[in-house]
Amino acid sequence: MTVGNFACRCRFWSVLIALVAVTSLVSGCMWGFVTDSDTGAAVSGATVKVTDSDGVTHTTTTDANGLYAFDQAKGAYPAKGPVTVEVSASGYSSLTAPRLVEYDDNANASLADLSSFWEVQSFTLAPITTPSLNADLAVTDLYPDNQPSGTLWVNITNNGPDSFTDTRIYVQCYATRTETANCNKTGLGPVLLPLDISLNPGQTKTFDTAIGLDTAKYWYDAFCNVQVLFTDPDSTNDSYSEVIPPPTGDLKLEDILLMTDNKIGVRVFGSGSLSGTFCYYVWYGFGSVTDCANPVPAGSQAYWSGNFLTNTNDTLAEVDPANCIPETDETNNEMTKTCSAASHSCW
Repeated sequence: MTVGNFACRCRFWSVLIALVAVTSLVSGCMWGFVTDSDTGAAVSGATVKVTDSDGVTHTTTTDANGLYAFDQAKGAYPAKGPVTVEVSASGYSSLTAPRLVEYDDNANASLADLSSFWEVQSFTLAPITTPSLNADLAVTDLYPDNQPSGTLWVNITNNGPDSFTDTRIYVQCYATRTETANCNKTGLGPVLLPLDISLNPGQTKTFDTAIGLDTAKYWYDAFCNVQVLFTDPDSTNDSYSEVIPPPTGDLKLEDILLMTDNKIGVRVFGSGSLSGTFCYYVWYGFGSVTDCANPVPAGSQAYWSGNFLTNTNDTLAEVDPANCIPETDETNNEMTKTCSAASHSCW
């Protein structure tokens, strides 16, 4: 392989004398390869900086083959003598090394072809390896930063065993907002938070999700989950949900019954600590009705839906009351019965 293959060109500043020794010539080129120390593969785009014996710094980058070159075509090349070389590339540890530049790598160099003089200095870079992390990240709390307005905050806890520093994680959060006056629901989010955090085992950090809250008018069913780019030994605690503000009581559907004049009735029970309003939804064989803004009863109370059963066939009726403020138990809010105008009853 000849230097000409690398487009090296001679640069010669002094007047040549026929008796000058070959080793005293100012060379035409310094080149070399930068490779991966583990695989031997070429490292392209590496920066090679050489500070020569005259104190002049020369900088270039490697091509797709990992080749760098300092030559006349590029404007300058290092002077002979001791040099300091710094090599760096993305994803690799930087290398600083002293070298001796003598421009005598080509034993067949001749005065007739000054470009035949070259200096070869090659380097290997060690890849940066990221230690394999093994840490259990958990979402441990969701809460408003201020009452009655503010934003939703999330707590992230590292349960170990490993610590990590400036490590990228992602937290995704949602919320369903329910209006306390009429039970209207609105979805908020999702919000994706890319976070670079440092956490030791047992430590917790808090982050603002930027989901706005107004607990004077709404209640919220909030949810967040954490996603990591390393091993998480326990994925069961990666997500967390919270009702904001906390529920204060329970609204329960006790019965579906047929009232006077075959009106479908809804009997609900409200715990003494539950207040506000609720809606009930009735679906039956040939119609439906929604009635909202009813005051939550303290105890048991029946409501007339306004639906009349006028046919003689049995009718399937389904009722779902929904509280407009959070409640402790929503599993007892639905019921389905068959009602008959002929027998004036539901079963």
